[in-house]
Amino acid sequence: MSLFQFNVKFQKQQIKFDIESTKFLKDLKLKLFELTGIKPERQKIIGIKFKDENMPLSKMNLKSNTINKIQLIGSKEEEISKIIEIEKKITEEKEEERKKQEEERRKQEEIEKANQELYEIDLSTGYTKTENEINEKMNFNNFLQNGIPNITENNENFKLFEEVYAPVHPAMQTGNMKKTLEKSKSSRIPVIVYLHSQTDIQNVLNFCQQILGDFSVSTFINTNFLFWVGDFDNIDPQIMHEFKNSINLESFPFLAVVDNVHELNILDVIQGPVDKSELFSRLMNLQEVFSTIHSGLLRKNSSALIRESQDQEYNESLKIDRERDQRELQEEIIKIKEEEEKKRKEEEEKEKLREKEENLLKKLPSEPKEDSNEEIVEILFRKIDGSRETRKFSINSTLEHVFLFAQLIELKYDKLSLLMTYPKIKFTLDDKENFEKTLKELNFSGKIVLFIEEN
Repeated sequence: MSLFQFNVKFQKQQIKFDIESTKFLKDLKLKLFELTGIKPERQKIIGIKFKDENMPLSKMNLKSNTINKIQLIGSKEEEISKIIEIEKKITEEKEEERKKQEEERRKQEEIEKANQELYEIDLSTGYTKTENEINEKMNFNNFLQNGIPNITENNENFKLFEEVYAPVHPAMQTGNMKKTLEKSKSSRIPVIVYLHSQTDIQNVLNFCQQILGDFSVSTFINTNFLFWVGDFDNIDPQIMHEFKNSINLESFPFLAVVDNVHELNILDVIQGPVDKSELFSRLMNLQEVFSTIHSGLLRKNSSALIRESQDQEYNESLKIDRERDQRELQEEIIKIKEEEEKKRKEEEEKEKLREKEENLLKKLPSEPKEDSNEEIVEILFRKIDGSRETRKFSINSTLEHVFLFAQLIELKYDKLSLLMTYPKIKFTLDDKENFEKTLKELNFSGKIVLFIEEN
């Protein structure tokens, strides 16, 4: 038995099956209904050409020696019923989303307010405010901005530091202090300024080897700070003395943690011997204070713009979503109405054809049996679509009976004609002269072929 193989693309599925080549399109649709749940009247098949559901598969552009690829489009009735509820669901979802965003905005404003209060507290307590400390900071700020004459900054001449004091150390910033401060501003990262001198050789050596050289300290500094080193050993002694007095520099090593994101400020100064745990504690606290301060400043400076932008984006998004949803809803409603109207017309047409079929069957005599004694004429009807139907008639049946059967197998057509090729004769429904004649009177006998044509 010959089979047609199908590979059907439906939604995201690939459905494979075989069907006998003697079947009709309506059988293919029933098979698709079994596999997908899409009713035949809701199926749209792409990839094959056909006239109606009664068309044999053998008359279509199908191949028996390879897989026939087609695409099925359709929707289940339960899916369509869901579409009708879209408008209500959209309204509920949008209202819920609006309330959610309003609540998030309210919480954001509360967080910003709390951060601003925290920022004000940190700002007042994190920076020193005695007159001497203010003067020292001003002097040190001047050094940071302008540099110290003849100071050897972190460059090729500073390799001795790495060879002698700290083979392992945080990554040093190259170039002068001004360049490092610019990088701090753009990257929003605080700077650790380390002033190095052999004046307090033992303290400096211990600090470099045991603390700066510690992997955990070095890693923490690299992660959270920029590290800049200045060497005082090559400075003129008089200039060194004046500078040390101006900032009250009493001992080495000397570290200053600098914030230059918005304006130049000294967050903390560490002089002289310090152990690893104390340094870690102070740096971690400073890093937390720095993050809190600038997250508060950032929110303070940009909160109005952010709120305005968020409101605008929210309103635009809401408008676009609403318009899209309304458009989709209208399209779905129109589609449903069109499908319902199409289905109604199809049902009307089917009902009309059923009534026509019933009326024809009432008028058409039953097919004579093989064992009957009467003479039988076997007529092969070639239908309009090219398919064939065979029916037996009594020799005493009339041409009207032949037309009744032709109309029965071509229900869609109202006006038909029957063509006999040999001898060439054309019969029509208007042919009243021959309509009442029997097949015997028309010289029909044995097996004959009649072509059905649409007038």
